[in-house]
Amino acid sequence: MSAAIEHTQQWTDPATIPTPTQRTMAGPSFALYGPGDVVAIDRRQIVRETPVREALDADPDQLCAIEFRLPGLPWLMTPFAPTASNDTLRPWIALVVVPLSAATLTPGTPLPRLSVNDASQLPPLDQTHAWAHAQVSGISAGEDVGALIAHDPMRALSRLLCPRRLQPKTRYRACVVPTFEAGRRAGLGQEIVAANALTPAWGASGPVELPTYHYWEFTTGEETGFESLVRRLQPRPGLTGIGTRPLDVSAPGGGIAASGAPDTLALDGALGPRNSNRPAVPSALEQAIGSLLDQTNRIGPPRYGRWHAGAPRGAPGATWLDELNRDPVRRIAAALGTRVVQERQEELMAACWDQAGEILRANQILRQGELAVAASSRIYARRMTPLVSDGSVIAFASPGAARVRVHPAFTLRGLARNSCLPLSALSGAFRKAMRATGPVGRRLRRANDLAPRIGHVLSALAQGTARVLSRPTPQAAHLPPAWTQGAAPDPIPLLPSVLRTRLNAATAIAAKLARRAPQTACVALDPVALADRLATSLDPRRTIPKRVLGQLAIPAGVWEPADRMAPVIAAPRIDTPMVLPLIELGTQWLMPGVDSVPPESVIAIAANRAFIESYMVGLNHEMARELLWRGFPTDQRGTVFARFWDTTATAGRVNAPVSDIAPIHTWGTNSALGEHPDGGAAAQLVMIIRGELVRRFPNATMFLQKARAGGGARTPNAMIGGPSSEFPVFRGDLGEDLVYLGFRVTPDDARGGTAAAPNGYFLVIQEQPRELSFGFSGSDGDLRAEDATRWSSWSDVVWESLRPNATGHIDLATLETSGFGGKVQTRPSTFAFEPRWSASSDALAAIAVRRPFRLSIHIGAALP
Repeated sequence: MSAAIEHTQQWTDPATIPTPTQRTMAGPSFALYGPGDVVAIDRRQIVRETPVREALDADPDQLCAIEFRLPGLPWLMTPFAPTASNDTLRPWIALVVVPLSAATLTPGTPLPRLSVNDASQLPPLDQTHAWAHAQVSGISAGEDVGALIAHDPMRALSRLLCPRRLQPKTRYRACVVPTFEAGRRAGLGQEIVAANALTPAWGASGPVELPTYHYWEFTTGEETGFESLVRRLQPRPGLTGIGTRPLDVSAPGGGIAASGAPDTLALDGALGPRNSNRPAVPSALEQAIGSLLDQTNRIGPPRYGRWHAGAPRGAPGATWLDELNRDPVRRIAAALGTRVVQERQEELMAACWDQAGEILRANQILRQGELAVAASSRIYARRMTPLVSDGSVIAFASPGAARVRVHPAFTLRGLARNSCLPLSALSGAFRKAMRATGPVGRRLRRANDLAPRIGHVLSALAQGTARVLSRPTPQAAHLPPAWTQGAAPDPIPLLPSVLRTRLNAATAIAAKLARRAPQTACVALDPVALADRLATSLDPRRTIPKRVLGQLAIPAGVWEPADRMAPVIAAPRIDTPMVLPLIELGTQWLMPGVDSVPPESVIAIAANRAFIESYMVGLNHEMARELLWRGFPTDQRGTVFARFWDTTATAGRVNAPVSDIAPIHTWGTNSALGEHPDGGAAAQLVMIIRGELVRRFPNATMFLQKARAGGGARTPNAMIGGPSSEFPVFRGDLGEDLVYLGFRVTPDDARGGTAAAPNGYFLVIQEQPRELSFGFSGSDGDLRAEDATRWSSWSDVVWESLRPNATGHIDLATLETSGFGGKVQTRPSTFAFEPRWSASSDALAAIAVRRPFRLSIHIGAALP
């Protein structure tokens, strides 16, 4: 207590509330600090404010709260002990929330002053103990709380709640104020009167002025919260006017005669009802369109996809090609793709040219390689052929003997190492000595007037008829059979006289070089075969392409022509989801009748693969024409656009497909439209959700969960994730209140009754996890506040159940605690204790905790 309210107190041992069995002993007088001594709260003690400061869309159903780092702060300056009857302790501070229209905040000394028009705007002060509590995280049963806090104080905090239901779209100010008169006067800078120092700081009515230790402002959003909005959604199977529009083809024009009868086809879109039966195209109209397409002597309508299918004009095409071009509905879808390319041709070509940079650089290298092959081949034919005839090609190749491969297992050097051809004969010194103007050549010319050619010498050495030096005999098994001749015959009698003379001279030179080394057997080589193999290995038509292609990294399957030096012709790839430009042309092209979907609806439809593939063929057909016109290095069979759905919103959660269609040139001749997904890319089930929930909570989690049977009813599998859950492979929006999601689940599996999913699937709509908050749900019109039999947990309690007073405050005194609390006998397993309705702050906090809400709707209820 401060000196102004200092008084003598009785000391008891132990320090508890006196009872008749305890002996009271007189003790000394001492002074305690109380609420009258506090003029500020250290801002470092404030951990979190709820709602956040300056929020513009705070949930009106949540309780305003403030958290402090010190777990005992709300009771630190309280001058009382807990009462013996209910073990409650009034905190010395409270959190109040008032509309800006009902109170003003003005500067003051030492604290700002909150002037409230009427005290009814404040919570009942005698119940503030019920809305202040401490929290310890991660505590185990039986664990000493005091020891835990002392060891790890960061695991504990204290919290104040304001038990007021907020009004939607209202500006509020939340303030931490004192609850005792001493604290009120000290904060306003007034003298403290001991007689009323411990009286309440405000009463039940009348104007009141309070100091403010801390405050912040926020604005509430719309009235309904997540739970109320998601409960409004209803499955609506069998809606009419969804998925198709009538198309009058009685007078098609374009040179096709009118039928004279009202002919109507069903014009569909990318999404539509499952198994929608379209009227058949009149045979006369189909034949008339085909006759225009098959004309070869005049320009007619485009035959979409004919380049990809490899079908010349007038020639029969694949099944899908005829279906696409002879059906007016499918031609319209392809024409939409043509329109998209024509309207965006500049930006699309810019994207293609960005990819063409690597192609152009590769083609430049290939063209330079072709020039090198042409020039080198002329030189090769003129200079290399004479060297092959007399074996001089061996000397020509000897500088690269370690790199020139004459056999898959041997280079020239490796071959020489295991044969009669000595390694020294491949050296530069040997070639220098044996050239015509070299020392050996000049000496032989003076002696015999005839110098041997180096090719003859190397041929003799290879055959083993001459030796340069002695060495161990190699094993014949080390050489290919084609290179060996067994025992080397004497070739001299078989040669012409001139060559015989030169060979004799070369043999003589080789004998002198041997220096009388001991003669050993060696593996002889066929010099003619060796020369031919060297000539092949050195042919520029082989060596240059190998070197050039080694500089390029062309993925397998992109470009594999017969002539590997041919310029690269590859289609660019644009991964933009092409559903986006389709929606820009009109949402009716995505799903005809989308405007007819009623609010607060959940419907199940299917992806129309035939429409999607027709649209994608039209895109690629027109893009092929544009690439050809712009001189892009490509043929007209590439699939530039392969991605239809937008998988951006689902990235990271599922392995979304990169392509929605297989390359068009790979489509089978006998396949029909709608049968060409890229691997497992086909998403067959699409869920449409339209409602205020989509606009207010666009990030709500939506997925499919397998159902399980039990107790005569189907319920979602409790294990979320893994094989029991299916997350969307694509997601998109149509306006602010409609979202569509595609799943890799068939409609039959979603309904149930199949081997893969005997009980079907549920659509689960789940609120995003959030920070710990408190509050109650708003009324959603289902009378849960009065129907006690429907309560299964405290989560079913709505604000109307608590009967807030005129200003929205919960008045615990007006509730029949025994009857009210008895309506709920079960509890969620979140807490380690079972909360019972009472005035204790821990029970109220456990009851008021807001948990993420989840709604499950069986898909069978949304399928027609």
